[in-house]
Amino acid sequence: MVVAFPLFKLVALFVGHVSRPIANQLKNGAKRSHAFRRYVCLPIAQRDSMVVAFPLFKLVALFVRQVSRPIANQLKNGAKRSHAFRRYVCLPIAQLYHRVDVTKKMLMMGFGKPAKVPSLTEESAVELGADILGEVIVYSIAATLFTLEYMRTSEKARVKEELLLNRISNLEDKISELALSAERNEAVLRSMERLVKEKSSSLSWWKGGKPSSASENDQKEGGTEK
Repeated sequence: MVVAFPLFKLVALFVGHVSRPIANQLKNGAKRSHAFRRYVCLPIAQRDSMVVAFPLFKLVALFVRQVSRPIANQLKNGAKRSHAFRRYVCLPIAQLYHRVDVTKKMLMMGFGKPAKVPSLTEESAVELGADILGEVIVYSIAATLFTLEYMRTSEKARVKEELLLNRISNLEDKISELALSAERNEAVLRSMERLVKEKSSSLSWWKGGKPSSASENDQKEGGTEK
């Protein structure tokens, strides 16, 4: 019997195996920390409890199945028409996956690694190989689109960052120019202040000398009258 979603099952198994120790660490942290348990774990669990029957993972799986099905059908037709494609592409991939899948199930059930795994029939192997190739093509297209989108977003962010850096550089240049202009204005202001002080001292000296001359004239006029 051909297993649906062969590649997707392998990915799910890998994710489950990798995420298990992380989940254990989070459980221990939730036991030790009341705040983490109350404000992180419980809200997420209560929110997701309403959508357990149809989570996002199943939506992704359904999407992959619907998209990869016509591709798999085309590959099956190609395998029927081409002996080389059937023998050197579909059959080796299907038999390899079948051996890995059977070995995994035997190990999980505690029977140990089987000495020999029975091969699939040619018809089942062609169908399974076409399904695997269809999913590989879909995942490859999705990964390519994701990579292109990531590159486009990164380039857009880089251009935006360059524009921002240019604006900052221009502002820094203007600030430097304003600082130099302020220093020049301050130097001019100091020179003007010195000039004003010099003029003020000269004016004070001139005003201070004029009354003394007037008093001498008054004294002379007084002596004449006598």
